[in-house]
Amino acid sequence: VLDPAFSGRYEPMKRDGLSPEEMRHLQAAYDGEVAHVDEEIGRLLAFMDRLGFRDRDVWVTSDHGEELRDHGRWGHGWRLYEEQTRIPLISVQAGVPPALSLRSARLVDVLPTVLTRLGIRAPPALRGVSLLSSAPPSPAYAESGFKGIDLAALVDGDLKVIQSDVRGELFDLVADPAEAHDLSTVRPTDHAAARERLARETPEAKGL
Repeated sequence: VLDPAFSGRYEPMKRDGLSPEEMRHLQAAYDGEVAHVDEEIGRLLAFMDRLGFRDRDVWVTSDHGEELRDHGRWGHGWRLYEEQTRIPLISVQAGVPPALSLRSARLVDVLPTVLTRLGIRAPPALRGVSLLSSAPPSPAYAESGFKGIDLAALVDGDLKVIQSDVRGELFDLVADPAEAHDLSTVRPTDHAAARERLARETPEAKGL
């Protein structure tokens, strides 16, 4: 993935003022990390095969993605665009053939799903729903706080609202998966309804 002839700087924490070539190199380094993790998951599954443990489930996910100048910045932890909040959920389940699911899922849904696989009833107070149930996907909530700015986001169907105490944004993730076109002023009625759903689903976001 990386260019062995690359002679520029490699300073992941000093990302301003990099040349286009240096930026591409950093992006390729991230792609290399993803490829490495993918390969290691394959090695883990092969190892389990050799030990005769493929009757066990394996779950792999993450806590965040990474912004690589998608919206003008690097890193993670302070914004709620898709490059930081959309993460993989890999589930290898014994007796279930491989398949790709485009169903919306949330981290809070992982534990109820694992409990379903184990045949254990989820406690009533547990947040999230089993991804193996017939229930429709629930709205997905995310929040972040950085340098005194609180952010909250809600994905409900095709629409995603991102709200802070200083601004709000609305995106159609089907028509605009890169979140390049803020629709908050173009579709004010949808934006107001999305903000209301955000406050209703997440009481902690009512002050934004």
